[in-house]
Amino acid sequence: MKINVIGAGVVGMATGLGLMRFGHEVSFFDTSPSACGLAVARLNGKAKVLQPTGAGFLYPEVDLYLICTPEEVAPKVAKSITGSGAICIRSSVPPGTCDTLSAELDRS
Repeated sequence: MKINVIGAGVVGMATGLGLMRFGHEVSFFDTSPSACGLAVARLNGKAKVLQPTGAGFLYPEVDLYLICTPEEVAPKVAKSITGSGAICIRSSVPPGTCDTLSAELDRS
């Protein structure tokens, strides 16, 4: 399965590394240059690490988008995904956030 992990912090790295151990093709994305640098060092070439640039950034089409960002950023990230893959929010968001986003994005 091809998976984009958006947010290469503690949660994103742990989740992505676990999925890689099961043979999934994982790419990591983070807007923070320091997080990208740490991810590159930790992954040692085993996965792509990209830094989204600008508001029009398009995430590559994959089977699953894992959003592992701070709660205030997760809805914006979800709305920016144009691919048809499933979206999973893996961060602490207020109750009802996923239901609201699912309705807005028509991805129930």
